[in-house]
Amino acid sequence: MKRTILPVILVLLLLLLPAALADEARDVKLSNVGLHFSIPGYPDAFAGMLDIPYSEQADNEGNVFLTYIQYYPKSSDDLAALESKINDPDASAEESENLVQEFVNSAVPLMIIYTLRDETQLNSLFDEWKKSNPGATSTEIGEADGYHFYLFDRDLTEDLAGLKAPFAEDCQKIYDVLRESLAHAEFFAPLSAEEQNNGKQLSFVTNDLDGNPISSDELFAQHKITMVNVWATWCPPCKAELPELANIHHRLAEKDCAIVGILLDSENPGAIEEAQSLLKDAGADYTNLLCPEGFDMDLQIGSIPTSFMVDRNGVILSSVVGAYIDQYEPLIDSLLGQQ
Repeated sequence: MKRTILPVILVLLLLLLPAALADEARDVKLSNVGLHFSIPGYPDAFAGMLDIPYSEQADNEGNVFLTYIQYYPKSSDDLAALESKINDPDASAEESENLVQEFVNSAVPLMIIYTLRDETQLNSLFDEWKKSNPGATSTEIGEADGYHFYLFDRDLTEDLAGLKAPFAEDCQKIYDVLRESLAHAEFFAPLSAEEQNNGKQLSFVTNDLDGNPISSDELFAQHKITMVNVWATWCPPCKAELPELANIHHRLAEKDCAIVGILLDSENPGAIEEAQSLLKDAGADYTNLLCPEGFDMDLQIGSIPTSFMVDRNGVILSSVVGAYIDQYEPLIDSLLGQQ
């Protein structure tokens, strides 16, 4: 079987972005960085595609957040043709990966927006941006709840000269629309993953690692609280905590609670088999699931392991970001005491 799963997923995600923005009435709300703005006319009025690959916390203290915006000089027809070439049974894995890399390299950086609680880092951040973006300017575009929002832009002259019609004009057009939109954006204090996700209801259908169909509604209904542990085979902290998770799962059974794993990299070639081996070696016999489509994006999972505590209805009660073994059981006990 060809190893083209990741490239296909990348293309599909990029294809879906314009539609997703349109479905939101062209609203872009990035709660994790405190930014909400609209893009009038997008995507119908534009030839190319806007992409926001990064919108995240950029330090450990919660003082610096960034939003990176770029433009792809590709139409939806171009992307569909690319997907077809990637899935061509006569194309090798290397050829498919080269096609995707070529597409990724075609992106035109437009701007970066920093959300800063500590403005002392502004100059160093801008100096770093200017190294690869001559002619850049820095503009404060908003302030809210002690956070300041700065737009770092760049001179697009050289990029536009290298684009064919209609994308050169289109790129400038979407850049201008973005600048105008951000001048009227809504700014607010960034929300943590827990603040964003508490109260959300998880409901999905997927398979376990053995290929058996699983309904989350049925799975969560079996226990008072289920700890949903999101992990990946490439994540050292995730793998390190597996043996202790196995022990916690057995102790939780006495409280009518359980652990369920979600393998974030389940689409990667060989990941399922590697996960099964890791779980067996760790003695972890709790249910592990393939990652439902869009799961990590819907919950804005920025790092793993991340564990969500959900009730019988799949409603998220709390979460823990990181491999904090000593926090899991006390948190579950506290949540049980509130039921």
